[in-house]
Amino acid sequence: DRKQAVEELRENQQRLLFLLKNSSDSLVILNADGSQRYVSPAAERITGFPVAELEGRSLPQIIHPDDLANVAKAWDECLAHPERTVTVQYRHVHKTRGWVVSEAIAQSFLAEPSVHGVVAAVRDVTERTRAEEERRRLQEQLNQVQKMESIGRLAGGVAHDFNNMLGVILGQVEL
Repeated sequence: DRKQAVEELRENQQRLLFLLKNSSDSLVILNADGSQRYVSPAAERITGFPVAELEGRSLPQIIHPDDLANVAKAWDECLAHPERTVTVQYRHVHKTRGWVVSEAIAQSFLAEPSVHGVVAAVRDVTERTRAEEERRRLQEQLNQVQKMESIGRLAGGVAHDFNNMLGVILGQVEL
């Protein structure tokens, strides 16, 4: 029985490692001070940094300075309400591309002895963000074109009415 239990445990560990390695999201366990204790292999695809270079780094070292206040607010909420998941979007440093837009969904398990940390699933949403920005820009252009079209129709209507009035006036002048 013991040998079978050990074999099942080994299989479960291999399955978990396979899932972590092949996940599109990076899974991170953060200490109470915000330093990264565990970073899954997917983080290398997202950030360009090897896992060993990410583990131990704190939030201010990896998050864009302009986004730190928003992340700190989400962090405080996560710690204050461990029963909730908290979602935050921010720019994460990339080894060669500058910054990538990331989205983290986190929950505090600091009181859980087996985890004793904040667990976060982090994904790269750079392309989604660019697509949303492009859609917003195109919508603004469409709105501008529609406004110009409306102004053109109004001007055409005014010109038509003015032309009709001029025709009547010219007709009266000729008589």
